[in-house]
Amino acid sequence: MVTIPFRASARLLPMLFVLVAICGCAVTSTNPVTPLEGSDPIPDYLLGTWDYVELAGLSAEGKEGELDLTRSSDGTLDFVLREQSGTVAGRASFAIVGDLQIVSMPPEGGQGNWAIAALSFDATAQKLTLAFLSHREVVEDIKQGSVQGEVFFFDDQELAHLTASSVQLRAYFVEHGDVFTDRIAVFRKSEP
Repeated sequence: MVTIPFRASARLLPMLFVLVAICGCAVTSTNPVTPLEGSDPIPDYLLGTWDYVELAGLSAEGKEGELDLTRSSDGTLDFVLREQSGTVAGRASFAIVGDLQIVSMPPEGGQGNWAIAALSFDATAQKLTLAFLSHREVVEDIKQGSVQGEVFFFDDQELAHLTASSVQLRAYFVEHGDVFTDRIAVFRKSEP
């Protein structure tokens, strides 16, 4: 749990979001749920420009910045996060696993750990929620043998690294879809 003093939060939230998005919260993975070349078809309703509604549990209505989601020519999901502090661009594979819509973001430069997040879309409110894996729950599941992985300590906190294959990850998320509880952002579709 990261605690940010209120006064500093307005300046640090964009940086916090980028850092969390890059490192995948406190849970990393050796493998994606779906490799980039195996990305499932991306639903049209996810594509477009999204404005902030909530960021790290705080209201972000009217905050400058946006998230653009597009489908690339190879079928992967391209994202561009624009804020005053800068722009972050990347791509992800998309997978539907049970009732979940999961994106797997590759490590920069092709080496390192994959970040895995779930997207949920509220069609009535036109809101998109981005949630990462809860490290506490994943740590417990690794310890109980529900999924292959390693538990390690960093700064007196247990963190998780999933080593399960893509097939094993899919099976795990079908049974344990409730592990996506670290809601980092909520977006609303921009007006055309």
